[in-house]
Amino acid sequence: MIKNVAFFGLLIIGLFITFFVQAQEYFIPGYIINNNDDTITGQINYRFLSNNPEYITFKSSTDSFGIKYKPSDIKEYSIFRKNYKSAYVEIDTTEKNNDRNKITESFNVETKMDSVFLQALILGEKSLFLHSSSTNNDNFYIKTDSSYQLLYYKKYKKKVNGETKYYDNKKYVGQLMVYLKSCPTLGTEISNTDYKKESLMRVFKNYHICMSEEPDLESKSIALYLLTNYFKADFGVLGGVTNSSITFIEESTTSALPYQYLLVNNYKNSINPTFGIFLSIEPNKSKIKYTVHNELLHRKYSFSSNFNLNYNLTDYSTYSFGFDYTLWNLNNILQLRKNIGNTFVYVSGGISHNFLTIDYSNYRSVEIVRDDITTTSTGRAFTTADYTMGYNLGAGIKYKNLFGEFRYESDNGMIDKDFPVGAKMNHYSIIVGYKLSNLFNKN
Repeated sequence: MIKNVAFFGLLIIGLFITFFVQAQEYFIPGYIINNNDDTITGQINYRFLSNNPEYITFKSSTDSFGIKYKPSDIKEYSIFRKNYKSAYVEIDTTEKNNDRNKITESFNVETKMDSVFLQALILGEKSLFLHSSSTNNDNFYIKTDSSYQLLYYKKYKKKVNGETKYYDNKKYVGQLMVYLKSCPTLGTEISNTDYKKESLMRVFKNYHICMSEEPDLESKSIALYLLTNYFKADFGVLGGVTNSSITFIEESTTSALPYQYLLVNNYKNSINPTFGIFLSIEPNKSKIKYTVHNELLHRKYSFSSNFNLNYNLTDYSTYSFGFDYTLWNLNNILQLRKNIGNTFVYVSGGISHNFLTIDYSNYRSVEIVRDDITTTSTGRAFTTADYTMGYNLGAGIKYKNLFGEFRYESDNGMIDKDFPVGAKMNHYSIIVGYKLSNLFNKN
């Protein structure tokens, strides 16, 4: 059971990642400045790049496809107030790692010349730029006249009296002292500034405050822009009815003997209402139409049984027991859909997480020999688990704000994994949901 659920879960996650990575094209309004100083507006493909890209894909309002541009092809580009300048600069070639054993004894910063895009962190009389890559340390730059100057920094080690000690080459501190000399009160702050983005930006902001200027800072709204323009998030309520059945399974022949009363009986299905809330997220533009649907449902199951176990004509045992669950059911589901006008049909599959909040189980047996009660015992019918996981499959139809779905779910019935008797629960549900609001899109 657990292996099947794990496999199914990995399959769903793998499908989602594949669809998400391969199907998305996040073209954001922006512009480029070509080498003839012409500003061309259009859209630039943004793919959550945390590092400075080696090239960009740009399409103007008249193009139906994108064109790739390297730093040597244009002077500048901008997306949502994030500015990148083309530059031929020194790049620190020190590998990005935190392993002290790989730090060398060389004091000098090893560099090479390369054409790159520099991200403008602060633009003004005194500007700060960043070049970030996945393999090398972050490089920061200042602009003097028409050229960009690398702020030098390197960590190195030295042997002192047989002991290895680590030092920082903070040449950048002296560079900033000269570059920002118009505000002498910053001297102490510059001396204590780390070679990190937040620390350096703080110095430049304070410089412009000192000079009574308002710097142009990098935009922090790109994530919000992507959410509001490329995704739709629907929030709503849902309810329905679930028909549940349970079957007990003998895990260990010897250990299960005291619990034979669970194995020899058939149980009537438990039919109960369910209700909850949902949050669905889907991309506005995707080659593959899919939705990541999440639900939180309140559920209850109830089973009971009475039966006699006859030994002969006069001797028998009578058993009665019952158990109730109240739980929260969290579902993470991937829906694949096909649109037909304002209506779409979909199939779905996902993982179910069950969190037990209230459980009640009782067991009573009475042994009767020649019409006399000889033994009576009571107790819990079995031990339960606080959390179990299962899987679900479904199919449904949605029209505007309303949707309906038929769903099958399977889990282990909240039975503790160490209990000698296992269980399998099957749930068949009819669910109806209604969208209350769209959290991202304003349309």
